[in-house]
Amino acid sequence: MTNKIKLSSPEVSKALSSIQFSLPLQKKQELFDVLRETYKKSGQKATVSDLPSSWVNAVEKYLVSAKKTFEADLTKENSHERKVKALASKHKTAIEAALAASITGVSTAISHAVNTSTMLDAPMAAKQAVDAYINFDSARSVKTLQSLYTVALEAGSKAEAKTLGADAILGPRAQQLIQRAGVTIKGINDTTQNRIYTAIRDGVANGDAHATITTVVNAIVNDPSRADIIATTETNRAYQLAAQDVAAENGAIGFDWITDSDPCPECIELESANPHDISELVPPDHPNCACDTNFIYPSLTGE
Repeated sequence: MTNKIKLSSPEVSKALSSIQFSLPLQKKQELFDVLRETYKKSGQKATVSDLPSSWVNAVEKYLVSAKKTFEADLTKENSHERKVKALASKHKTAIEAALAASITGVSTAISHAVNTSTMLDAPMAAKQAVDAYINFDSARSVKTLQSLYTVALEAGSKAEAKTLGADAILGPRAQQLIQRAGVTIKGINDTTQNRIYTAIRDGVANGDAHATITTVVNAIVNDPSRADIIATTETNRAYQLAAQDVAAENGAIGFDWITDSDPCPECIELESANPHDISELVPPDHPNCACDTNFIYPSLTGE
């Protein structure tokens, strides 16, 4: 190509500086895309493959120079995020086992759905089977979740108290969380039941054998990745609520939302809306959210 834009031109410099390397999913391809769009604005048409080699080389150099900053931002999987994941990892196996053990009637439900599929359509056969035979005994799951909460609440309370030189407490938010463990487990079980229903319905609709449907349902019942998500989410919930109790007890007026190392658009928006009132909900905003908080005190704001 003969009509090249120099990398030092304002448009290209702006394009380069717009790349946010704090997002770990950012790819080199995205940088090329920005450059390509800038190139198009010059009246040319280009693809990544025919970008001027000088641009590609400059991009490579830019990425190398940004590597340290990028890696530093990746360590934004910071002490809080690492702590949450470490605490969660101690409980995820117990959560998976407790949730799996709580479910009964799977084989009978599948047999019933397969046998009645000659008379009923797949959705109705699956619904009748699941409603009649799938049951949950939540006692062990609730106890396991409360155990997780106890550890995470203590960690969150002590962490915020240490920053203030104050006493760690378990306030009303923390106590309510423990009391509502059964409600949380019911929500988890309801989701599991719906997933089982969907698997049986689809299996019946496809004419699958009992064994085939069983394999799919067993993968739902014994799901380590889901257990990991639940453990991370509920660990962070307990940690943050306990910290919020300590902060509120010591006069905090609000908090800043601190996104984790892989923030979703909703959490980025919550961070951009800082500061939040102390009465607002703290992280997590969604499953697997490991966002943190930075509580705001009047003595630190000059108020």
